[in-house]
Amino acid sequence: MRKLLFFISLVLFVSFAFSFDIYGGYNYVFTPESTINSFFDASFDFPLNTNNGTQFGFSLSLLTINKDEDNFFFSLMTYGKYDTPTSSGIFSVFGKGGAIFPANFQFSSIGYAIFAGIRYYFQKFFVGFSYEVIYLYDNIKIDAIPVQFGYSF
Repeated sequence: MRKLLFFISLVLFVSFAFSFDIYGGYNYVFTPESTINSFFDASFDFPLNTNNGTQFGFSLSLLTINKDEDNFFFSLMTYGKYDTPTSSGIFSVFGKGGAIFPANFQFSSIGYAIFAGIRYYFQKFFVGFSYEVIYLYDNIKIDAIPVQFGYSF
């Protein structure tokens, strides 16, 4: 756990020299058989390559999914997005995918998530809407609709 926190702190510290997005979201779960109704998340997108309105990078997230003994989950994903300038801001289409694991990291409990959505940037602030599918350990599937609010540095 200390190594993970050190790694996240190092990435945050180094990222202040570059541009990045930081945001939080409310996730409404609509899986019929799920005992999880909703959860919150906080995320950090760090671009590695930006070219002609296209961006690729890494995304780190903390999710507050209440599942038995585990309440906090971390995710490490790669993402891609395409920006289209409009008269009042930037319209963006994006997708993410990667690993998700509980705070007490164990290889037997790694899951994955797939994420696709849109964002609209007003100056530096943005609002986003997307569809997300999360597969946790013990064959738990969560279908969610996240609504995101964030700031782009």
